[in-house]
Amino acid sequence: VALSHYPNDARALYLIGHCHLVMERPEEAEGFAEKALSLDAGQPEYHVLLAHALLNMHQPERAILHTMDAIRADPEHVEAHFIQGAALYTAGKKEEALVMLDGTLRLAPDHARALALRSHVLHAGSLHLKAAESMDAALRIDPGNPHTLALKAWSDFVHQRPGDHVHGFREVLRRSPLERIARRGLLLSSAPW
Repeated sequence: VALSHYPNDARALYLIGHCHLVMERPEEAEGFAEKALSLDAGQPEYHVLLAHALLNMHQPERAILHTMDAIRADPEHVEAHFIQGAALYTAGKKEEALVMLDGTLRLAPDHARALALRSHVLHAGSLHLKAAESMDAALRIDPGNPHTLALKAWSDFVHQRPGDHVHGFREVLRRSPLERIARRGLLLSSAPW
């Protein structure tokens, strides 16, 4: 329906794609982002939307390419740096992910999601003290952000640190039922919903 109403309006297609991404429909978001890019390839946020959708579809290498396009178009695009850091981490490139997340934080020191993901990457590298400092900073900045809370619970679960990660996952899902990290964590921890 949306394409018939806005077939040549790149911004409208981008916004519709963003709605699909928020509703956990990355395949649909991918289609709208690609259509928007076909109409206006110079908009970095269109590349970021596509990269985010691809990352949610477990295609980090393709996501990295689109974040690079976004960063070329706007070197200070904070979300492009963050999504690239997440894609690099997902692709197993921890050191590169950390560099990109640190770059995100240079551009936006209060980016709670970047701090939380940075904490997760640091824990994976056994840098536990720095990881705890990064997560504490993320929670100070945005204590109620479901994504940040989900990353904390996920990090506790994956790295088998004491703490009630099951309660953390449930709390996140109470606030944001579509938070996929919390859904996955609760499922993998074999806890009843």
